[in-house]
Amino acid sequence: MADDRSTDNKTEEPTGRRLNKAREEGSIARSRELPTAVMLMTGAVFVFWGGTIAISMMTRMVAAGLRIDPALGRDPGRLLGGAWSVVRPALEFVVVFGGGIAVIGTVAALMVGGLVFSWRPMMPDLARLDPIRGFAKLWSRDVLVEIAKSVLKLLGVAAVAYWWLRGAMRNFVDLARAGWPGGLWQAGSLLGHLFLLTSISLAVVVLLEVPYRLWSHRQDLRMSRQELRDEAREVEGNPQTKRRLKQLRRKAARARMMTQVPKADVVLTNPSHVSVALRYQQSSMRAPRLVAKGVGLIALRIREVAAAHDVPIVEAPPLARSLHRYVEIEEEIPVALYRAVAEVLAFVYRLRAAHAEGKPAPSAPSATFDPPTELRI
Repeated sequence: MADDRSTDNKTEEPTGRRLNKAREEGSIARSRELPTAVMLMTGAVFVFWGGTIAISMMTRMVAAGLRIDPALGRDPGRLLGGAWSVVRPALEFVVVFGGGIAVIGTVAALMVGGLVFSWRPMMPDLARLDPIRGFAKLWSRDVLVEIAKSVLKLLGVAAVAYWWLRGAMRNFVDLARAGWPGGLWQAGSLLGHLFLLTSISLAVVVLLEVPYRLWSHRQDLRMSRQELRDEAREVEGNPQTKRRLKQLRRKAARARMMTQVPKADVVLTNPSHVSVALRYQQSSMRAPRLVAKGVGLIALRIREVAAAHDVPIVEAPPLARSLHRYVEIEEEIPVALYRAVAEVLAFVYRLRAAHAEGKPAPSAPSATFDPPTELRI
């Protein structure tokens, strides 16, 4: 028999529990090209719309360097302050630009997979030192995809660069004759176009990589049928344990049910193997409510508890069977049984009044409290 846990047999989609567990362990889909493409696009946008700031900063640096007092070189204490006045604009620019790029790159990296904190990837794993598994990974699906992606990026960027350089070569030649700061403006424009075209070429790779990463991650988490059965058994528990818990819950429910029998207004029987107990409080209930029911030994126990607490016991076989089948514990009786139950309660109230006045017990109606034909069992 083939091993159902082998990779070839992992044909089932991963369950939500499997996906959540993988995420807790730090196994999520990530795109390596998305942050790069987004940062290049951000750089291109900054060069186009933020070039004025960069040129202004460089102009201030040159002006500050030309205005520096030569006497500062003979005073070490003043020399440091003078140097700071020259390099400060550049440092401010680097901090703002570099910080913005870092934040944008981080946000782009989290767009696929989201934010996850897990120490599991940092834990030592001796399986990673296995040379056989390491050699097998050299020919794995992900490695082949990375090679194909690298070739695609190289060809795409090279083609775009060649196409762009052919049209922009004269502009590069003109840079040698341009003065300050016109040459700087022209260089910035060329650099912005280069960034923009490069990022667009990488965006094509991203459009192919992101769906693949999501698909590949889900494929790696696919499960075999045996793993599905094992997970279901783990979630639902051992059948024997479930059966035992079910018995305990049933026993506890019966115990709670028996505590409601003394509060019932009447117990209906069939005459002995079915018993149901009804209670009605006009001030708090819209309709009579079934508080206990049972068959066999439980039915006899309901009768015993009712007799011990002077709860009237009335034989009404069809009505008792109908209530036992169609009404659950703590539910109100259905509208179709209102008339039959009302006749029972009226009889019980007359019975109690006669007992209180010392009169003979009234006889039950001739209809024997029969339910409607459609609910009769």
